[in-house]
Amino acid sequence: ITEMKISKQILSFTLIVITSSLLFVPMMLAQARDYDPMDDPAYGFIPPSYFTQIAAATPPSAAATKVAALQTASPLATGAALNVPQVNLTVSARAREIYQTGLKLGNNAKAFSKVGDCMSTTPFFLVSFDNSKQYRLPQNLVSLQETVDNFSGSFSRSSVAAKDGFSAASLLNPRWADPNACGRTEGPLDCELRINKPSLVIVSLGTNGIWLTGESFEDYMRELLNMMIKRGVLPILSTKGDNVEGDGRFNAILIKLAKEYDLPLWDYWTIAQALPKSGITDGQYQMEWAPPIFDDGLKTGWQLRNLSALQALDVVWRGVK
Repeated sequence: ITEMKISKQILSFTLIVITSSLLFVPMMLAQARDYDPMDDPAYGFIPPSYFTQIAAATPPSAAATKVAALQTASPLATGAALNVPQVNLTVSARAREIYQTGLKLGNNAKAFSKVGDCMSTTPFFLVSFDNSKQYRLPQNLVSLQETVDNFSGSFSRSSVAAKDGFSAASLLNPRWADPNACGRTEGPLDCELRINKPSLVIVSLGTNGIWLTGESFEDYMRELLNMMIKRGVLPILSTKGDNVEGDGRFNAILIKLAKEYDLPLWDYWTIAQALPKSGITDGQYQMEWAPPIFDDGLKTGWQLRNLSALQALDVVWRGVK
């Protein structure tokens, strides 16, 4: 009898273990599918600890490309207010052709999209321009309000093609697309162009993806640009304010592609040099946040980034109309 009781206890314990395993294993598998940053480095997320602290240095050929200039020529002392940057962009006949073709294809002249990594996401990048109580334009740039009004709704919209950790490779892979918004075969960029139908796209890439060689980054960027141009969407390429890759190869490639494809280039790298350490607070890529109150000077990286991005959007929009 005692042996039977022990056997029943063993059997009951075994059943409990098996039942628990059947519940636990699927949960573990689901979690592994949802997030495993290192299983595919070509499309994965790199945590901040993987970045090397690098002092600001001018990327190759960036200094020679003068597509953006500052009213203040030299870096300022910490705490000083920066003058409003003057952003000069070239809007070519080719750029106007891409834009006008897109309007004929049904793209929305009142919509733009953000495409990129953590430098392009909400709530930091451009979002406040959709709320008149959250920003103040510089007195000499009140004409920017017309551009803010035209693209109302796009500033605070969360793009499915802009996400922390995205690289140029991620934007092409359906694995990183939002399953609630995108089809099974759509990558994030393909999905964003379909659901938003933007006429313009601000492209900011390179802060994530330091494992990519210059050649592979360029290949991915070409595929992204070709996809946008085929749909009549005009990309505004942006250089980045950091140099996490160490040799400036990503900015150099972005400058090269903007020239080759005859696309507008928002050269944020050059603009950011006017702030101490390019406005970067952690020696890697993170910038100090401050609200977009621009009529009292600019002191932080995010203030400078948001205002110069709006200026770039304004120049391009007026140039393609």
